[in-house]
Amino acid sequence: MKKLSLILALLLLACTLSFTSCNKNLYDPNYVYDGESLVGKWREESHSDEGYCTYEFDSDGNEIYRCFIYGMECKVCVNDYHVRENNKIIISNENGEFSENYFSINSDGKLIISDGKNDLFVLVKYDLTYNINIDELTGEWIRTDEDVDQSFVFNGDGTMVFKNLGESAELKYSVKDNTLYMMPVGCAFIPDNVMKTKYNKEGNVLKLIADDGSVRTFEKE
Repeated sequence: MKKLSLILALLLLACTLSFTSCNKNLYDPNYVYDGESLVGKWREESHSDEGYCTYEFDSDGNEIYRCFIYGMECKVCVNDYHVRENNKIIISNENGEFSENYFSINSDGKLIISDGKNDLFVLVKYDLTYNINIDELTGEWIRTDEDVDQSFVFNGDGTMVFKNLGESAELKYSVKDNTLYMMPVGCAFIPDNVMKTKYNKEGNVLKLIADDGSVRTFEKE
């Protein structure tokens, strides 16, 4: 009987440990932090590089919610937030709408937003996936491989102007892994509206490489 009781106790302990491990990301009210623990930029853990959102909390009580597609900002909202007792976070917008939830930061450094029973969001510290090399493109580039009036002007804020035969168009752009992503200003931010092309830059020479292998060459003004 004692042996059976010991086996049952071990099985119960194993089940408990397994449950705890499988749910280690769940909101835990025992992790108590003040509002300073929220300060910083976070993104959803299960994000996609094509489209993702970030949550930025500053020390002045502002929460900035941004959404991106291929690294280009497509939505931004500025809200107020307050931290109350028992890890309660209250977020309100300019229309007077608000939400009340709970937060904790677990041992893996993940921010868990919960209604107290179910996880709503699992957030991790934001790591930049786009525009790491944006500085290498900033400036004006003139096409040189053909006798055509064509140029790009890349600005450091992610906006650009494309000039072609005397006409110009404003676009947003981003870069990642030697790929240039572009989308006209005013278009709906959906993946189908994004133009992308590989590029290679050597000194003052920029080559845009199309899917069919054709190359357009530009030089920096």
